[in-house]
Amino acid sequence: FTRCDKSELVGGTPAENAEITKAILKGEKGPKRDAVLMNAGASLYIGGKADSMADGIRLAAIEFLVCGILTAVPAFIFEPDKWSGDTGMMLGAFLNPDAWISILYAGILSCGVAYTLQIVGQKNLQPTLASLLMSFESVFCVLGGWMLLGEHLTGKQIAGCILVFLAILLAQFGEVFKVSGKKLKSA
Repeated sequence: FTRCDKSELVGGTPAENAEITKAILKGEKGPKRDAVLMNAGASLYIGGKADSMADGIRLAAIEFLVCGILTAVPAFIFEPDKWSGDTGMMLGAFLNPDAWISILYAGILSCGVAYTLQIVGQKNLQPTLASLLMSFESVFCVLGGWMLLGEHLTGKQIAGCILVFLAILLAQFGEVFKVSGKKLKSA
């Protein structure tokens, strides 16, 4: 990696950022690509899965490749309606660079960026508190979809969210909700 100025890492509009991401995923070298590789490598190093940053970068590249291959196989098996039985179309879609760019973009953000932020965020937390926060992942996802993407929930979905939220609280703070110290007898 070479040193760069902060201005070389700055993105722009969503369209410009998409082009930057496509360029990185097509193998264009530069400071932005270096930042993505360092981020993924750092997440593995911080998480204790790699002995060095360089090992973390190599491991991240292998993980991305294996994950892509392993998820492609079930897609062919469990989503045959998407392919309409046309093997040529299936292979064409599989080999389409635009499809791979989208897949890699999502993989870099979810594996590289989000995983690193999660590791750094929970690194110094007590295990109980870290477990509680990780249990709320589904709740945060739904709230993020509602606030950021304008998604709407049905009554059943809202009820499900409330049940998940209450179950997490009960699992974490069950002792607080006990009515008495008596144990129930088995029948």
